[in-house]
Amino acid sequence: MRKSILIILVLFVAMQGYASDYFACKVILNDSTVLNGYSKKPNMMDKYFKLRKATEKTDQQFTSDQVKTIFFYDDQQAVTCYEPVFTYRNYSNKTPLKTKSWLQLVSTGYVKLYLGYQPGINSPNMNLWYCKKTEDQTAYFITMKYSGGIVFTVGASNDLIKNASIYFADYPVLVEKIKQKQFKTDNLSALVEEYNAWKGISK
Repeated sequence: MRKSILIILVLFVAMQGYASDYFACKVILNDSTVLNGYSKKPNMMDKYFKLRKATEKTDQQFTSDQVKTIFFYDDQQAVTCYEPVFTYRNYSNKTPLKTKSWLQLVSTGYVKLYLGYQPGINSPNMNLWYCKKTEDQTAYFITMKYSGGIVFTVGASNDLIKNASIYFADYPVLVEKIKQKQFKTDNLSALVEEYNAWKGISK
């Protein structure tokens, strides 16, 4: 009993020591190892994912080649999933990056929808949306949106129409909806779900 109380106290104190941007998380490595601890949600260009266990003072570091999936849990036990994914160098350069980017998994299915976050240094932060079909090795850039202070959306709508129309070109009815601006950054999940339902492939 005394040992159980001590463990609870250690976990409680550890949690109090973390900033509000730290979350409880579970990391699944490519070799099926499962690790639990606390971490910040990664931005897409982080070199390492850093995990800290409640009873340790130092972080464990993992590259994107070592990690399969990361699950984050908030105070209400809502789950946010991240996966390391190959992406293009940027939204105008179709050369894939040599290392995988940390992306939040927004929706699943034959086409997965991902969201990447890039913090700005001398510029606004960026949110970038990607799609990836099951057979693809690299996620396809769909659109982006600036945030942080002033929100810039110039060009984002045109990127979405152009890129999504190309990516979902085998479904003309959906392409017409895209061109009619029925989808925006706040409902891209609906776009992907409609395509997956039409495709009839769950994975």
